[in-house]
Amino acid sequence: MKIKSRNVLRKTDQKALVNDIVEAFGDASSFENRKLEYVESDGQDFIFVNGEPLLFKINGKIFPTVKGALKLNLEASQGCC
Repeated sequence: MKIKSRNVLRKTDQKALVNDIVEAFGDASSFENRKLEYVESDGQDFIFVNGEPLLFKINGKIFPTVKGALKLNLEASQGCC
């Protein structure tokens, strides 16, 4: 994967992203007050949190990577199992 650009998000963009995460997953506490970067690559666009690729975007929708899902603790928040 070749990275085209990597930019640290401004506070206003961070707040908007955290709101999108809350809307999509219900909890964004793992991502608040962290260094968020928007990374464009040749295949996907990623959101790095403190240097780790925890989220990615497809057609404007946010999805967690495996590490991101573990940080979000999606299973517990959705009442599964």
